[in-house]
Amino acid sequence: MAHPSKMLCSLRLLGQRSVVQAHSLSASRFADSFRRSFATALKPVFRDPERPTKPPTPWLMFLNDFRQQQQGLLKGAPKEVMVAASARWKALPETDKKKYEVPYETQKQAFEQQMKVYVDSGKKDAWDRDPDRPKAPMTPFIRFSQDFRKSAPDLKMTEASKMAAESWKDLNVGKKSSYEKAYAADKEKHATELKAYQESGKEHAWKLKVGLVEKEEKLKAAKAKVDATKKAAKEKEAARKQKETEKQQKIKMAEKMKKDKEKAAAKSTTKKELPATAALADYASSIWALGDSIP
Repeated sequence: MAHPSKMLCSLRLLGQRSVVQAHSLSASRFADSFRRSFATALKPVFRDPERPTKPPTPWLMFLNDFRQQQQGLLKGAPKEVMVAASARWKALPETDKKKYEVPYETQKQAFEQQMKVYVDSGKKDAWDRDPDRPKAPMTPFIRFSQDFRKSAPDLKMTEASKMAAESWKDLNVGKKSSYEKAYAADKEKHATELKAYQESGKEHAWKLKVGLVEKEEKLKAAKAKVDATKKAAKEKEAARKQKETEKQQKIKMAEKMKKDKEKAAAKSTTKKELPATAALADYASSIWALGDSIP
């Protein structure tokens, strides 16, 4: 059985490994999570000033009136005011609620009409995505799916997508190749157009307009921090492994030196015993010879 001190050392080492491994795993998971959020987070920050504003709901209109009426009377945290307003709203008769619901419905209808005009004008798309940015090319399968839907216009979208996927799997190499070649050509063209678009300054101007420049800088700084954490964790793990390797080498060297010392000591003892054994043999021979000479 191992010595208690050695067992304690092993347990400590195991604990250190677990901490480092957990740290590395945590950093890795965080980095993966960050990459996913980085890919989806770059959406306009600012609100388009031309976008129609939603009307306040009946509850929000009532809350605004409640705050004005109770100003100076209700002393407490905003949460307490909200609780009091909520209780009053629930107890409000339906006839009194109509005071807020009727104008809301009128405003809501007007908002929906304004929103339709805004969307149809293309302004919403222009704010969500720069209209000057070259569109990414369709993949071979997407292009095939488009052609498939044209040949079966009566099919529902989900059914058409499912059948298109099955047809794509069964498509012969020659026909697939035509879609792949078209994609390769479009991809090359898109890369050229995208480079020209970025170098023209249009991309930066659009990002500045919708508030993405500052957001991108923050995301890049956060990404650099994550990468630094990951790098530090890897370096720490590498240092731990190196230290463990050196420790094992020292242990092996100490064991070898101990064995060499034991061998040397055993060899020295053997050399000391040899003369005594020889003397004893001579003495025995003398006694034997003396015995033979006695009549």
